[in-house]
Amino acid sequence: MNKMRKRNEWDVLKCLATLLVVIGHIVILYKQGGSFPAMENHYLAMLADVIYLFHMPLFVTISGAVYTIGKQSGKYLDFKSLLGNKVRRFLVPYYFPAYLFVVPTILGLEMNRFGSNIDYFLEILLGTNCRHLWYLWALFWMFIIVRFCKGRYLGNTIYCLTIAMILSVGCSYWVGTDWFSFRMALHYLPFFFLGEWLVAKGGNSMKMWKPVILVLLSGCVLKLTDSRWMDSLFSLWMNVGIVVVICLFVRKVSVEKFFSHSFNVLILRDSFGVYLFHVPIIYIMVSYLQNYPIYVLLPLVGVVSIIGSLFFTMILRKMRLQYLMGE
Repeated sequence: MNKMRKRNEWDVLKCLATLLVVIGHIVILYKQGGSFPAMENHYLAMLADVIYLFHMPLFVTISGAVYTIGKQSGKYLDFKSLLGNKVRRFLVPYYFPAYLFVVPTILGLEMNRFGSNIDYFLEILLGTNCRHLWYLWALFWMFIIVRFCKGRYLGNTIYCLTIAMILSVGCSYWVGTDWFSFRMALHYLPFFFLGEWLVAKGGNSMKMWKPVILVLLSGCVLKLTDSRWMDSLFSLWMNVGIVVVICLFVRKVSVEKFFSHSFNVLILRDSFGVYLFHVPIIYIMVSYLQNYPIYVLLPLVGVVSIIGSLFFTMILRKMRLQYLMGE
């Protein structure tokens, strides 16, 4: 019997990032022009802006760190096995919840405002309008790109990070359709290499004041310029600084104490299931309960969406259909 892997700081970050994603997908519904116009709220829209500033960069950074740790332990050495693993891990769970949960929810609640229902089915198929599930296609591409770069041409993480930043800034000029979320993969690619770099740095990470200064400086430049490429570059730098600060803070957290709470253990174990299933639950609840007071609706939707996602995950495992979640 294999010994259970020792939990680390990246597990703590995964739990926090999962909860932030759920909160973010709730409060973004309060932004102007959202799916539920009657719910617009200035303060919750500001909270959504703050969360969306760093929560997906943090998720990608965690993925890069987990990839690096796995590679150090001997995984991902063969490209063919990596490709097969990521198809099973990301693309199968993309299409399963997309067509069985997301599409029926969007169409049933009449949230598809663009094109016909047939067009929406095709958009899901081609990964061009897939709500939160874009992340699965993007991660698939990132794993392939990183394996290709690190395996053949670019061995130095800093070189890879620099090139990835250039590609990310270049994405701001991308026009046309984002087929299979490839543009999103390039946009977030620097954070994958950032995760690798943070693992390599280990306990010898930069002092806290450096990323803080980076965040403040980037914010000032963003306020003072209206150049597109400058805005893209310093937005990227600011997100990098925020993610590094969060990672450094979490390194001060006791991993053992954090996972002494059974809820955190549960979220860690089923974080992927929570990510897959929480959005349709949020949409359904908010659609029927949107007239409830905010102080009732927010915690209710948050708790039920997490519990419901955990329930779906458990049911699929009980039915031995966990392969539909990439397990």
